[in-house]
Amino acid sequence: MSDLDALVNMNYPGRVIIIGKNSSGMQYAAYAITGRSASSQARKMEMAQCMKVQVKPTNEDELKKGNPDLLIYSAIILNEDSIIVSNGKQTDMISVEPYGRRNPPYILESALEPWTFEPDEPHFTPRISAYVKTGFEQSAMSVIKRDRNGNRMRCFYEVETPPGTGRMIATYDGANQNPLPAFEGEPIGVSLQFATAKEISEFVYDALNKDFRVSVATVLSNGEHHIINRNK
Repeated sequence: MSDLDALVNMNYPGRVIIIGKNSSGMQYAAYAITGRSASSQARKMEMAQCMKVQVKPTNEDELKKGNPDLLIYSAIILNEDSIIVSNGKQTDMISVEPYGRRNPPYILESALEPWTFEPDEPHFTPRISAYVKTGFEQSAMSVIKRDRNGNRMRCFYEVETPPGTGRMIATYDGANQNPLPAFEGEPIGVSLQFATAKEISEFVYDALNKDFRVSVATVLSNGEHHIINRNK
């Protein structure tokens, strides 16, 4: 049985990352966007050249009412030996760093050293990221957020995911309030007993609040991918 109860119970999770292995043991990354404002909802995801899932505008005028620098970015990048996923422009920086045979936690922590939380007061949205290295049992996830004193708090996690399971992080803890409370705790275990990217994307999309869901993309390590957009 598949289980995304933790996500279903989040009224507003913001952005969501799930990494794991499908029912056949193949590694994958899924990324979900939810939005409350018109500018956040005026987006879609598309697969671009070089196996990049990019967040793009559906309405340029609405997008300009927000901060395009925080709303438009590469969400998932599939390289020859890795899948990188994040909620911002840090995706590209993680992707280009040459770390050779280093393990995923080291790669993620090193690449994210210059980064901090987003400057979108009063929420100060956390930057969430994940690194999946093909053939490694361990993957890595990260949440960089603002502490109560206004300082940067960097949290890194080494995770293992047997076939049919995954781990999930989000930008917010799910409460639809102002300011939005940041995600707390370690990556949440989930169960996704599916083989295809389409099945995973559909299950994640269905778990999101219908009022806020915008887009979901899933990429498998073999290049198979599937994207669902609220705004076609």
